[in-house]
Amino acid sequence: MERTLMRRRAIKSVAGVTVVGLAAGVTAALMGGGSAASAATINATINTTCTIPVAGAEEYAANISATIPDTAKVGDSVTLQNFKISILLNVATTDALQILGATTLEGSITAGATLTNASPSNLSITATVPVTAVPQDQDANGDGPAFTITATGPSPTATLTSAGTATLTATTVAAVFNPKNAAGTSVLPVAKQNIPCTFDSGQSLVLGSIPVAAAATPTPVPVTPKPTPVVTPAPTPVATPVPTPVVTPKPTPVVTPAPTPVPTPVVTPKPTPVVTPAPTPAPTPGGGTLTHINFTANGTIGLPTISGSGKVGPGLVSTDVNLKGGTFTGTTTLPDITINGSLAGFIPLTIVSSFTQLGPLTGQLAPGATDLTADLKANLGVKSVKALGILPLTSGNCTTASPVSIHLASNGKGQFSPFTGGTVSSTFAIGKLANCGLLTDILNGIFPGNANTLTLNLVTQD
Repeated sequence: MERTLMRRRAIKSVAGVTVVGLAAGVTAALMGGGSAASAATINATINTTCTIPVAGAEEYAANISATIPDTAKVGDSVTLQNFKISILLNVATTDALQILGATTLEGSITAGATLTNASPSNLSITATVPVTAVPQDQDANGDGPAFTITATGPSPTATLTSAGTATLTATTVAAVFNPKNAAGTSVLPVAKQNIPCTFDSGQSLVLGSIPVAAAATPTPVPVTPKPTPVVTPAPTPVATPVPTPVVTPKPTPVVTPAPTPVPTPVVTPKPTPVVTPAPTPAPTPGGGTLTHINFTANGTIGLPTISGSGKVGPGLVSTDVNLKGGTFTGTTTLPDITINGSLAGFIPLTIVSSFTQLGPLTGQLAPGATDLTADLKANLGVKSVKALGILPLTSGNCTTASPVSIHLASNGKGQFSPFTGGTVSSTFAIGKLANCGLLTDILNGIFPGNANTLTLNLVTQD
């Protein structure tokens, strides 16, 4: 009985040692090669500039952490363990995400690096950003707080190829940001979710290093040689030599050369590097960063006083959008517009009109940036008028006597996005014309009206 109990205890001890040894072996294999190696921790913060549609070019601090073996040998495989990259998104980014109506942010971060003394030497890691809540609170200035996103992911494996020091250096970084609203709908189109980033110049991008020893050389097994019989030769008589008198040479005096003075080396001090501070961006009036967005404009115009309509465009609406403040300014450029209508309901009439914006276009984005309103003033010119195919003479300066005020708006259903576009429309008044020569009174009898319409389909240019 006592012998059986001792045997069970011995089995448990052996099993425990086996489990501990297996765990240690797995850990060593994950860190580098198959031999046990202690770990070193990478923890580096690198200043990064990323350009995102909602905030423009912004400065972020990217923290990269991982675990690597602190020693290795040629032939070992090395993998970054516990890889993690965290980026602190600044206040401007939070503000822009709030303007777009985003409540969560998810995506990925891809980092590139090089590892010397290894194959492959170029490494790439794509880490996943899990669904992260976008802060919704604001301070007295209407600013939301900064918040951190953290991405994790598997690392590629490299094999150490030569002894020395394997140095890991960051090279590239990029991101994919997919902000979503409370309904789970993306508030950025897919084409705008790719975020280019660059590491700021003037800083060290070295993340860590691994001392690499040469691979172990196997000890050769000694071979015992077979003995060879030795034949003893017969002795040969040796003649007794006659001694030769030795002449003692006179010693030659040695001249000791004068010592050559050794110049004292002058130590040249190493210059202290001067760090150039990053320029502070000039604040945008009203706060926030301006994002430049161009739209292609096509649409229609209607003049009910002559039962007329015409195609508008292709034109260009160029805007600078302050997403934090929800405002924008811009210019509208449209080609000449041909309007076909009739007089008295049966006389064909064709008018070629010009559009010239006066002053800036100004507008306001609704919360979430899914609707907008915009206001502009323009002169509408009459370049030619044809009735029954006849071209009456008109002055080149024939235009509206007073600027036309046009108030454009989306449909209020949340179907507009500054990053894809949408449809805007207006009902506006046209007043009297001036400088139209002999046709001034005639045109003023048919042209002015309060129910004219303009509809523009805006498509965001890449």
